[in-house]
Amino acid sequence: AQHASRDGFVIMEPIRARGEIVDFRWTYANPAADRMAPADTTGGLTGRTITELFDPETAPAMVARLTPILDTGGPDDIEVRRVIDGKEHWMRSSAVRLRDSVAVTFRDVTDQRAADQALKAGAAQVRAVMESLPQVMWSSRPDGHCDYLSPQWVKFTGVAPKAHRGRGWLDAVHPEDRDDVAEAWDQAMRHALPFDMEYRLRRQDGAWRWFNGRASAVRDEAGEITRWFGAASDITEIVEARHDLEARVAERTRELKESLEDRARAEAALAQAQRLETVGRLTGGVAHDFNN
Repeated sequence: AQHASRDGFVIMEPIRARGEIVDFRWTYANPAADRMAPADTTGGLTGRTITELFDPETAPAMVARLTPILDTGGPDDIEVRRVIDGKEHWMRSSAVRLRDSVAVTFRDVTDQRAADQALKAGAAQVRAVMESLPQVMWSSRPDGHCDYLSPQWVKFTGVAPKAHRGRGWLDAVHPEDRDDVAEAWDQAMRHALPFDMEYRLRRQDGAWRWFNGRASAVRDEAGEITRWFGAASDITEIVEARHDLEARVAERTRELKESLEDRARAEAALAQAQRLETVGRLTGGVAHDFNN
């Protein structure tokens, strides 16, 4: 099992001088451990000592880490920094006492640690950008549970973030808009669709403001949704201008309709007058003929 393992596994015995532990010697190392050893390790780790293979910075740290295990029994579970062939490595390691020796398992997590760190500049940068924008911003888990609300949201609503996390943010939506917004959000979650709606949000002074809320999914390489990011912009002036324009159009349409109706009545009256004039002329002509 240890021969096939991808994790390094070693057994190390202490080397003492005048009763004190000054070094450790490998008595067993599986192939994974040998692959992670310094490049100039000929014949593997077995039989070699820490101070033989590692530089003056790394060797004392390894000895100091393993020595207490013989007293405490362990296990410990830590990430340790090691310099191997002049290059920094980070190892996830666990050590436990094995009779008068120490058994250690470990794996190189340097790349994973670098990726995690990059994910965290990246997260910090995204948060900095989100918090610098005028829009209210939020972020949700793949299931739609809101777990981040920007300072702009908190400032606008005047409500502590924890009260609006999950689906609590719907409490800030106008009662007349709430059901439609909730349904649209659920549809976006179920079918992985973009969310785009206009609705009213309650400002901390009780005023209702119109917002255009949008959210899109972030996907991993396999196409699975890992997060939702959303933003809402205050469009009250736009909505009010649109309503005003619609009212003006409706008024102008009414006036135009009334004008057309007046014109139609005038044209009908003119046509009637013309018909009467024609009849009058005809009658006059006939009377003239009779008179002759």
